[in-house]
Amino acid sequence: MTSIEVQSIEVWEMNWVEKRWTCERNLVTGAPEVWQSVSTALDNACQSLQEHYASLNGIEFRPQNGHRALITVTRNQIPAGVEQYHSTVNVQVIFEPFENRINVIVGYNKNPKHFPIKSDETHAF
Repeated sequence: MTSIEVQSIEVWEMNWVEKRWTCERNLVTGAPEVWQSVSTALDNACQSLQEHYASLNGIEFRPQNGHRALITVTRNQIPAGVEQYHSTVNVQVIFEPFENRINVIVGYNKNPKHFPIKSDETHAF
């Protein structure tokens, strides 16, 4: 029997208290890892955009205090047919470890969009 099969059997045989405890433990330990993955993916996406579309957009990724990243997109060209246009868009991405969620705010003084970090018996996601 492989370790994956053993883990599957162990998860299957847990009672509801053990499952809940395991999910909560995975959330507490896994949420920061999810944030690191999200932060890294944002940084990579910003670098890729800058590399391939620098003539259309300028983009800056600035990690802050370990729980927040600021992204500034500066559009270098105005799209055809657009009447209202903001050349600079600011995006804040904030990890709230006690709420187990990531908030995204586009612009300033806007309502954040919440992305909860969840977990199951095997991992946080």
